[in-house]
Amino acid sequence: MRGPEEPPVWAGPALRAVLDRAALTRAEAGARFPLFADPGTGTWTTTRRGAWTGGFWAGLLWLRARATGTAEDHRAAAECTARLAHWLHADTATRGLILWYGTASTGPVTAAEPPAAPDRSPAPDPTSAPDPTSAPGPASAPGPASAPGRASAPGPAPVPDRASPPGAAPAVDDAPRSGSAPAPDLASALDLASAAGPSAAPGLASPPGAAPAADDAPRSGSASAPGRAPRPRPAPAPDDAPRSGSAAAPGRASAPFPAAASDGAAPARAESAAGPDDAAATGSAAARVEGPAVPRSAAARVEGTAASGPVPGAGPAPTPEALRAEAARVCLDALDPGLGLVPWGAAFGGPRLVARADAVPGLVPLLAAAGPRGAQAAAAHLHRHLDLCRAGAMAWRYVPGSGWRPLAEPAPGWSRGRAWLLLAVADALARADADSDPAGWRPERLRRAAARLGASPTPGEPLVPPADTAEPGGFPDTSAAAITAVALLKLAALPGADAGRLTRRATAVLHRLVTAHLRDGMLLDGCYDAATGTAQQHELIWGDYFLALGLALLTGLVRPGDV
Repeated sequence: MRGPEEPPVWAGPALRAVLDRAALTRAEAGARFPLFADPGTGTWTTTRRGAWTGGFWAGLLWLRARATGTAEDHRAAAECTARLAHWLHADTATRGLILWYGTASTGPVTAAEPPAAPDRSPAPDPTSAPDPTSAPGPASAPGPASAPGRASAPGPAPVPDRASPPGAAPAVDDAPRSGSAPAPDLASALDLASAAGPSAAPGLASPPGAAPAADDAPRSGSASAPGRAPRPRPAPAPDDAPRSGSAAAPGRASAPFPAAASDGAAPARAESAAGPDDAAATGSAAARVEGPAVPRSAAARVEGTAASGPVPGAGPAPTPEALRAEAARVCLDALDPGLGLVPWGAAFGGPRLVARADAVPGLVPLLAAAGPRGAQAAAAHLHRHLDLCRAGAMAWRYVPGSGWRPLAEPAPGWSRGRAWLLLAVADALARADADSDPAGWRPERLRRAAARLGASPTPGEPLVPPADTAEPGGFPDTSAAAITAVALLKLAALPGADAGRLTRRATAVLHRLVTAHLRDGMLLDGCYDAATGTAQQHELIWGDYFLALGLALLTGLVRPGDV
């Protein structure tokens, strides 16, 4: 019998499978950023700038670096994080997702706990009834029967001559392929971390406009040949000069960070509800609510309008810690005191004065890292979004003179939006002081919000929700489930929390993901965008990240206060 603090025996092998998959993805993507992968072939659709998901790719590489402790993995993660610096002055609230998870996932390069004897007990029969607290899941073996049309061959397979998405100008090395050299074995590192057990330490540590260049469009299978150096980043096109809606404070030194351009606010956009979760990477138009958007390429909608690379002569790449500190300051500068939030921004098209559920996660801890004023801004940003989203919509547009107006997309039943809000609430509660509240966190209200958002699920509520709860028979979204599991584990670590109940629910969710949706390290059945039919049963990079983070929390590789 395992003690109550010991992790489930299936968690370590599952984490190892996800992190091994990350090594294959790194070899395939090269200097590009993975977005989503085909469920049959494992081939990734990638972006050049990272889009709103770039921080999750960097974060996943940092989790691998923690597990292996190798200089190679640490260097790969650091290089990936440095490539996110061009998002600093982008006019988007998704800088929280990009620059928090891309910098706060660093941690120690080795497991946080001292070595202990690994658990070598034989795995029970995987066909027996699952017990989320102890039964091993088939982490490295093929999962359950695939959906119709899904290939069952293990691992990502090359797809020769696969067409690039519309609008993508394929480079010479764009032939998709998956055969990279085997990654360093993770068994020892992860077994040691798993044996050490999870830590319950409470608390948490604390694009400028440009028309995309020809290869900015997301494309499938852009890989470097084995042994080939990563493809050099193309020089910015003449019209790639950054524009910003939130310039750095006057007098602040900008090196080694990319500087905001001098033209200030982004140009006005036609009214729409477009956001990064609304855009189809293969060129289908995002769902629009208030009229057609200014014509833009699919790449611009997905990637945003960040600068394409570091400013020449700006010096060495910033460290993750320096990048995070600067990001906290510039995001604080972007706060609109009249609205009480950081606006969604114009980097992905559509109106700038928008509030969306996915504008909150990451930005709450990032703002809070800017000191007392930052904590006040984070609390205001969170509570404004909670107020609006509780009123029946996941996105709202502010119209001067008439106030906030609900938008139809994302849909009110968007399960990932609910998960994003729960995660932000968990991060806020980790920073709230029970005795005094100078920042205005209002912890009692946050606890009620957490219960409403999934910390106290109703009887029969599915472990893996549908992408839209208004369509219970529709596609599931495993990424929403993974985000929820991480939020629950963070809540379980807080003083006075019902840790046992919250941990059991999180463990059950992760167990379901591992046993029913994980194949060869790929978390399948993620739904990028149900409204536009984009990547509805795919591997999503943020799904992989949050599954890995949840498993790392269970095994003790990461503490709840680390990220």
